Amino acid sequence: MIKEFMSQLSSSKGRSLQISNWTWILIALGAHTGWGANPVLGRYLQTVSHLPTLSIIGFGNLIDLFLITLVILPHLDIRMFRQPILWLFTIIVFFRGTTNLLSTRFTLAVYVQLINLLTPFVVALISTIFLREKLPRYTWRAILLALFGALLMTSADMNGGGLKIALGKSDWIGIGLACISTLFLAFYMITARYTIKYAVSGETVLFSQIATLALANTALSFLTQENWAQLACSIGWYLGFMSSWSCLVQTWDKFSPSGI
Repeated sequence: MIKEFMSQLSSSKGRSLQISNWTWILIALGAHTGWGANPVLGRYLQTVSHLPTLSIIGFGNLIDLFLITLVILPHLDIRMFRQPILWLFTIIVFFRGTTNLLSTRFTLAVYVQLINLLTPFVVALISTIFLREKLPRYTWRAILLALFGALLMTSADMNGGGLKIALGKSDWIGIGLACISTLFLAFYMITARYTIKYAVSGETVLFSQIATLALANTALSFLTQENWAQLACSIGWYLGFMSSWSCLVQTWDKFSPSGI
């Protein structure tokens, strides 16, 4: 989709723009690296740099919103914002983004990411239960193996005494938030697919996602009186990491061509 979008932009300037598959592979590697490192960075910003959660999400996405507005806004069709599926999508995006970052404030990033990686199985189960779609073969076996692997990763001591899980109250809060976030991520994936059914363009979906995270979290941050002055202490490297990785992940997720 982004190939067609970029071609439209370039054709208006009278030249052809082509993106090779290797370029998409590099973008994918960068995006998924950002996706994997996101919980680590999120926990660092909250527990080491002591930055407030809502302002992190709001500030990072405000930068993204400014950048994509320059490119996408002229191509948006305002009529698409009348679609109820798009508003449902934005609600899911808000709760997914907020609970995901908040979970890393309470527990280790590796626990959060392990739970996030169970999302494909959650999507399969929701699609089967509510959408009556056929469950792929061996899904239950894969779910059990994934759960067992996650259990091993969260085990603090397996020597002699068997499997022991050493988690404090804070860890359980973080894991609970991560589970809620994963559930919202599953609904996010399913809803994103249905936006195609209702002919909502990828540009509109991307703009709605970033605008929701930026504006809603910024507003809540000010309402809860978070201290934005703390952001000034780490603004340089924070801009580079949060903004660029967020853009890469979201752009790849919305616009990557099939087969890469």
